[in-house]
Amino acid sequence: MMTIQFQKKSVLIFLLILLLMVDAFASGSNEQGYIQIASQSDDKKAVMKAHALVLKQLDKVTQTFTNEANERKSQLLQLYNIQKEVIESSQPYIWETDSQFHNRKEDEFAELTSRFNDEYISIIHDLSSNYDNKIDTLLGQLKTTTLQLEKPTSIQIVGQEALEFKPYLRNDRIWPIAVTFSDTLIPATTITALIDFSGIERTEQTIRTAIVEFDAYVTEDSLRAKIEYHIVPNYQAESSGPLEPQFLVVMDALSILDASGRSLYSRTLKTPMLMHTFRVDEKNSILFNDNEKAPATKHYTYTDFDGNNQEVLSSQNPILLVPPSEKISSDYEQSRLSAVNPKTLFPANSKQTVFRIANGAEPESLDPALIMGVPEHRIIEALFEGLVGIDPVTANAIPGVAESWKPNKDGTQYTFKLRKNAVWSDGTPITANDVVYSWLRLLDPATAGPYAWFPCMFLAGATEFNAGEAGPEAVGIRALDNYTFQMDLIGPLPYAVDALTHYSFAIVPKHAIEKFGSAWTDPANFVGNGPFVLSERVAQTSLTATKNPKYWDADAVKLDKVIFYSSDNDTTNCSMYLNGEIDWATYVPFDQLNAAQMRDDFQLAPQLATYYYVFQTEKAPINNPLVRKALSYAVDREALVEGVTKAGQIPAWGIVPPMTGYPGLEFPFDSMGEAIKIAQRMLAQAGYPNGVGFPTVSILYNTNEGHKQIAEFIQQEWRNNLGIRVRLENQEWQTYLSNRNEGNFQVARAGWVGDYQDPNTFLDMFITGAGMNGGKYSNEIYDILINEAARMPAGEDRFGVLSTNEDIMINEDQAIMPLYYYVTINMIDTNKWGGWHNNTMDYHPIKNIYPR
Repeated sequence: MMTIQFQKKSVLIFLLILLLMVDAFASGSNEQGYIQIASQSDDKKAVMKAHALVLKQLDKVTQTFTNEANERKSQLLQLYNIQKEVIESSQPYIWETDSQFHNRKEDEFAELTSRFNDEYISIIHDLSSNYDNKIDTLLGQLKTTTLQLEKPTSIQIVGQEALEFKPYLRNDRIWPIAVTFSDTLIPATTITALIDFSGIERTEQTIRTAIVEFDAYVTEDSLRAKIEYHIVPNYQAESSGPLEPQFLVVMDALSILDASGRSLYSRTLKTPMLMHTFRVDEKNSILFNDNEKAPATKHYTYTDFDGNNQEVLSSQNPILLVPPSEKISSDYEQSRLSAVNPKTLFPANSKQTVFRIANGAEPESLDPALIMGVPEHRIIEALFEGLVGIDPVTANAIPGVAESWKPNKDGTQYTFKLRKNAVWSDGTPITANDVVYSWLRLLDPATAGPYAWFPCMFLAGATEFNAGEAGPEAVGIRALDNYTFQMDLIGPLPYAVDALTHYSFAIVPKHAIEKFGSAWTDPANFVGNGPFVLSERVAQTSLTATKNPKYWDADAVKLDKVIFYSSDNDTTNCSMYLNGEIDWATYVPFDQLNAAQMRDDFQLAPQLATYYYVFQTEKAPINNPLVRKALSYAVDREALVEGVTKAGQIPAWGIVPPMTGYPGLEFPFDSMGEAIKIAQRMLAQAGYPNGVGFPTVSILYNTNEGHKQIAEFIQQEWRNNLGIRVRLENQEWQTYLSNRNEGNFQVARAGWVGDYQDPNTFLDMFITGAGMNGGKYSNEIYDILINEAARMPAGEDRFGVLSTNEDIMINEDQAIMPLYYYVTINMIDTNKWGGWHNNTMDYHPIKNIYPR
């Protein structure tokens, strides 16, 4: 049943929402006294009446506010139109070209509109402040007069009867609320669907068309049904006689779920099915069941949102979940029966702990050798474990498959001791030979792993093997025995062990890969060694992992199941979290940050990560360093983080966030006014004074509302400050990644989260030919210095070399345009879930999460 939750939000937003509700009614001191007494009463009808009175008082406050706001807005519009006419009638200056005159007028219009909007917002703010106390009081009363009614109990259906109803009392009215129907293919069970009509208008005759989703419960077998339906007017009612129902409830789709939410069966109806019809008794304002009056063979139609006529089946048809024109085979019925067989479900009294995550885009792959994104990372760390694991507090390396390790004297060689109780999920022992196989598989040119360059930055001989210049024997890794693994580094890398937390160093099952080939990551074939194993994957929807009983540390794992939902719509993900449909939202959209920051479950922390734009240095006109510098200087990063991202991000000029011993690059100008002048001068030197002759360039970003808003900001900055035109191009995650890494773009959005806590993790991906270097940046000195730093011991000198490298790439070549340093933005209730900690890497191993 749908419920409404009230909490204090922006008064302006709240009032604007209330404007969409009902007509205003008067309220007085007698009403206020009744509300106060009734809110403390046990009489449900009295509480409902008080609730209605509070809504009336809110209506009155809303109407008063609206009248004042509209009056002030009208006055502002008059002033705006006068000034707009002045701009429209202005003439060009003697020295202006037609293009300059046109751009100046556009800028003046933009400034006028901005000033008008700011003034209007100020007016609304001032007006709303006069209503704060009143609104707070009414919101409190609204909350105390909202009944928490229990759901109706199931009604057992006898025989083939398809529908039955019982009344439900809400807001002093009787509604037909419990809709019960039986599915003949699920024996001895009853599905009870709860319909909440609280969202309709005050006048029943104007019930609006709406899509409502709700959960239903099936007795005894602990199954659930997710039903999608419409409430629609019956347009035949007026012309077809008094017995026609006025409104129809039609079912569009139904899914059968198990107790933990796993989809067992789903079907979308090509022809919607009539679930219920009802009429309005205008005299008593009561809705009542009208099915008995409707002809049994009647077929109804309704108009959908696109204006098309849709046919619905009569309620007398059995619920077989296939159109009548399709022949139902015995195989089909058998497969459906097996899907809901109680033996395949968790027992009804089983209490499984399920953790649900809004994980972002659909994962590119589940093969650790073929992935390169954050959404994939969260899944892989649940399904696989490398030599080391991740400390949930510090994000540093802790023992994983390896129970210990030891470096040699100069730090160029490490020897790992593997656990003898570490096995694959099918019980096969994990050996040092599995580690050798896994790392060589990633480095093998035939694998074409997008992250193969990463181990090359660490392992001796890896670059030569990956480039096809040497065989696998050249790579400095070996199994000394079944439980002893050794690796040789290219130098005394101080961050080497922490870098092994990255999924490119994951251990994968040779025996499963050789048996199933590329299908080894399918749920039916999957073998892993992490705390969870893959149990189900629904493309573009979700991935489910269940606890791995053979994991060496299984006793420490407190979750029974983890569901990763695939959605790159931040607004949808946030709504799912607020509605209690997920337990962890990994991002909050920009337009909801203010409200989210008021919540105790909002998690904000600095992150070792940078948001930047990468330039394709081989494509004109971006191949000109002066153009790239002009584009970078022309962007006001403070305005970006304060006006668009709004979550405390830090404006960035360099790619490496400041860290202990490494201050990072400083801005090479003192003000944006100075920066814009420099940018305009550089663009003119490149041959495009005031943007004249500059071709339209495109900005590539992966589909996401936040990335879109940032791209639009950059587009406006370059237009206002440089006079150039920009085209925005969004692509879904996998296509975007492929095109960005292959260099199929001019300017592309990018972000980098450090793989370990050292400046090198941000710099080594820009060496010539690196897999992540989609901008095709190449500088011989830069490559030499990166390799030199890799062979230096930790300390000030090494950081000095890395700082020089960053200066070359940014201040000399402007290979990329850094915009800001990230903060982590998550929504999770740490009073409900333990083991989740903020850290600079935003690493939160699922293994460590537990219910409090």
